[in-house]
Amino acid sequence: MIKYNIRKLLISRELQPYVRRFFYTEAKVKAPFDQPFFPSGYIKVTHFTKGNSSISIPEKEVIREIIDEGPYFSGIIQGDNAYLHFLEDFYWVTMELKAGMPYYLFHLDMTNLVNTTTHFSNVSDIAYEFNKQAIASNNLEQVIQSYEDFIKKCATNKLPPIVYVDQAIELIESRNGNISITELMDAIKISVGKRQFIRNFKKVVGLSPKHWCRIRQIEYVNDLMMQNKDLTFIAHEAGFFDQSHFNHTFQEFIRQSPKDFLASDEPDIAKFLLRGVRDSV
Repeated sequence: MIKYNIRKLLISRELQPYVRRFFYTEAKVKAPFDQPFFPSGYIKVTHFTKGNSSISIPEKEVIREIIDEGPYFSGIIQGDNAYLHFLEDFYWVTMELKAGMPYYLFHLDMTNLVNTTTHFSNVSDIAYEFNKQAIASNNLEQVIQSYEDFIKKCATNKLPPIVYVDQAIELIESRNGNISITELMDAIKISVGKRQFIRNFKKVVGLSPKHWCRIRQIEYVNDLMMQNKDLTFIAHEAGFFDQSHFNHTFQEFIRQSPKDFLASDEPDIAKFLLRGVRDSV
């Protein structure tokens, strides 16, 4: 089995417009362990500092690819059977970026990076200096500083905002994913057609608005589960039609029923990574 020690890191004022969560994780591995990826609507840049592990994402034909030291880029993982395989104690620093920020900061079309976890240098040329600085770091403070330097440098050359996409992201987050595309387009008075809106939203976020809403709902469900174990209340509060709809959606994304998930000994990292933005403060 495995035991996690998760330490939230301070997000500096300069990075707050771009960064959602910043944390350091120690994984103490008592025996080889497979940690499933759970859905997240946000992109992560993770610097692995020590340990022996591999990753499998069958949808990308990635099977037990060894993770090297250095920064890795994880797009939105939504496929089934994606896992991290731990063989020994492991340590990493993760910066979870706000929705849209990888597009604006790194000039990446996020549509092409769904179900992708790879060394950052394989994703973007601008990551070269970041890779070199992070790998050369001898301690946690230097790794954190390399992140800050890199994000601040990218921010000086960020792409201009697509205002209606940013407004849609903000509204979806405020409604915890419980909003239809029609409501969304009416609320922000989008001047472009539905097809163009969806195409640009996918380019910036990685998923269609509808699919991103569903993931945000599941993240909100987990946040509610930390406060209340009444599944009927949770289903209603999160905006599901009925208990059956809630159970089916949860099972689809988490691969367990809500009842089994609450009762399980799922490692702390699973529940931590599913929680809402409250963990960033």
